[in-house]
Amino acid sequence: MATTRNVLLELAIASVCICAAACGSEPDDLGSDSQAQASLRATDRPPPDEPPSSTEQAIAVAAASDPGELIPLFIGLEDPEFDFRRLRDAEGGAREAVIDERKLQLAEAHAPVIQRLTELGGVLEGTFWVVPTIVARVPAQFVATVATWSEVTAIQYNDPNLVTTPDEASDPTSDY
Repeated sequence: MATTRNVLLELAIASVCICAAACGSEPDDLGSDSQAQASLRATDRPPPDEPPSSTEQAIAVAAASDPGELIPLFIGLEDPEFDFRRLRDAEGGAREAVIDERKLQLAEAHAPVIQRLTELGGVLEGTFWVVPTIVARVPAQFVATVATWSEVTAIQYNDPNLVTTPDEASDPTSDY
């Protein structure tokens, strides 16, 4: 029984022979079928494996943990449209009002996810307002479930061994 790969290989070899004949060459000038097959096999390798996504990595960490262990996660959510350019032109109180508007917008988007997380025994640790992200500890047995929620775009294991200290002098919105 011919496999798809064998059929494609035969078609490729036949195409080479047809092209050679059209150019006035003999198929023997191109080498044997086994040489052509070896050449085609060398280019017919699958691409190297992609590294696992952050979601796959988080699920793997959870799978290797006790079911009730709380796994620290960043939970990315769909980003509601917001015009950050308004921050560029705003100053003082007006800038704070734009930031408050964004925080309120995301609080409304975060609320149902936070409620479900706490119902599963998760612990909220915080949220971000520039990017729609929840920081929480989730029972290992529910990490894969959280990844399937429609509002969730990705999850990432928040490795406690990688501690980052925010630079107090920097403003994440200074480019706006």
